[in-house]
Amino acid sequence: TGGFSHRVIPDTGANLSIFPSGLARKHNLRIRPARHCLSSASGPMRVDGCVRILASTSTLADIQISALVTPDIDPDTILIGLGDLQKLGIISPNFPDDIQVVGGPPAGSSSK
Repeated sequence: TGGFSHRVIPDTGANLSIFPSGLARKHNLRIRPARHCLSSASGPMRVDGCVRILASTSTLADIQISALVTPDIDPDTILIGLGDLQKLGIISPNFPDDIQVVGGPPAGSSSK
């Protein structure tokens, strides 16, 4: 199959990855039926279905991602949710539990 490169936005606050409807159609992706209720900070979002894509990074290749398809996001924006960011090795599988705060600001600095 062909393929395409597209800039994505990581979204650690999202449980699922989200793909814009127009971009899915532009690349002739198969949109499968999906029954999900999707909402964002701005309210409910329509769901056209789900796509399965293979994604890769410079260090990891061909990780399957399932993304909900909606017309209600910017038509050029692909959001990659936390679970898929972890599968791609971009975010630690233990995030956010593996973040430890060791101390305060360095001596002599001011924090306002």
